[in-house]
Amino acid sequence: PEFTMLEWYRQGADYCELMQETGELIDRVAGLTGEWQRISYVDEFNNTFGFIPKDDFETRRGLLSCFHDFKVYPGPEDEPIHEKIDRLFQTIIWPNIKRSGKFMLCEFPIPCASLSKVSADGRYAERFEAFVGELELCNGFTELVDPNEQRRRFMLEAEERRLAGKEVFPIDEELLSRLASVASPTYGNALGVDRLVMLRARAQDIDTVHLFPPSERYS
Repeated sequence: PEFTMLEWYRQGADYCELMQETGELIDRVAGLTGEWQRISYVDEFNNTFGFIPKDDFETRRGLLSCFHDFKVYPGPEDEPIHEKIDRLFQTIIWPNIKRSGKFMLCEFPIPCASLSKVSADGRYAERFEAFVGELELCNGFTELVDPNEQRRRFMLEAEERRLAGKEVFPIDEELLSRLASVASPTYGNALGVDRLVMLRARAQDIDTVHLFPPSERYS
């Protein structure tokens, strides 16, 4: 199915300002009240497993120990490190976090940075996801505008896909050529409109609020 997404960007502001703006938008549309909690991914991970994951040998060794100690399936040996980190998080930490009402899950591990900027102290990626219970509403971050670092990430992703036997896509040279002209900081966000409407309508099934429900998509 095709879902409706709302994307917006702003120069001169980072993801902290974006979290505030996003929370206010969701509250206004969905009629929510109360404070948004901010839950640090890396802090929760560190409190549970004893280290903040990086993209290095020590992290890989630590992850293997955690899979063993917490009796979690480690996944294929050639699985990207960000998927291993997320498996541990989703299996052990997430069941408690999802009970937190409405919250911003922020400060992602650097291997899970996607296209986001790394914090000045190198502890985390400036990325967040907004949740109301288990319902994820958006994915936003301070944009990475360093073309050299972005090229490195593209190359790393390509190698991960090659090792996993997946299709490898060419590097987006046009994007890299334009990054140098983007001011820092700049934030970007992608918010699921269907999910926001679902929250507003207190609906349990996204197809009941979808702009293109199954009966219309396949008629």
